[in-house]
Formats: sequence, structure tokens, C-alpha cells
Amino acid sequence: MRLLQNFTPTQEIKCSFDFLPTEEPEQDIESAKVMELFFPKKMVPVTYIALELQKSKAFLQMEESVFGELSGQESFLNSVKTVLNESVFTFTSSREDTDFIVKLKSEFIAGEEKKETVTLCLLSLPISISQSQMPKQTKRYSLTGLVV
Repeated sequence: MRLLQNFTPTQEIKCSFDFLPTEEPEQDIESAKVMELFFPKKMVPVTYIALELQKSKAFLQMEESVFGELSGQESFLNSVKTVLNESVFTFTSSREDTDFIVKLKSEFIAGEEKKETVTLCLLSLPISISQSQMPKQTKRYSLTGLVV
């Protein structure tokens, strides 16, 4: 979930002069000293460009299973949906009138149980997020990860 919290509708690009193409590989240290002498980092102009991302309309398909059984509540994926809805997509109930189809799939898998001063139950959570662009349903990206 920490990765998803970094999605914001406003992004910023930092622009500044890049001296690397002017440096020759065999003289990196020497060139860097000369460039720093003539162009101190504090004196090189920097500008920022603000970008506002437009939210796209999307149809959402979710499937969450807990220990091998489909979950009717989809508690975890609903929290993922909330983050995506606040930052990237506006989810609609109509599949026909959308820009994208987003598929979320997760499966809670029981791990081992450790008994020490307290009982600790470990579980893993493979999660898959894929996005297809309508109307051709060409897959734009697919992300699969494992939360342990």
C-alpha cells in the first residue's frame, strides 16, 4: 500500500542543465572540478514544471480470495480501489463507457505459525494489477507482486 500512496494527481518535473554529456569518460574527475569551478551547482538555474494528471474513466474487476475461498467483502482490494479512485481513475459501473478496464486480484495464503511469547501467524499476499485500454482491450501494463 505504500507504493500506491505515492500516486498523486499533481506531479512535478525538475529541469536543470546536465553537464554529463560535456564530460569525457577518461577525464571525469578533472572535468567535474572544472565544471564546478565555472558553474557552481548553486548558480545553475533550475525550474520546475507542474503537471496535473487527468483521471481516466475505468471499469473495475476485483477478485480477492482468503485461504482458497473467494471473499465477498474484498476488504483489501477495496482499500486499493479507494487509493486508485482518489488519484488515477474515476471508476464507473458501465463497461462500455470507459477508457480502461482495471483488474485487481489478490489471494491471502496461509504461511507458517510461530509460537514464542506470542503466537505469530505469517501469511503472504500475491497481488496482481492490470490495465487494458478500451475499446481494443490492449493491455497497457500488468503488475504482479508479493506482500509478505
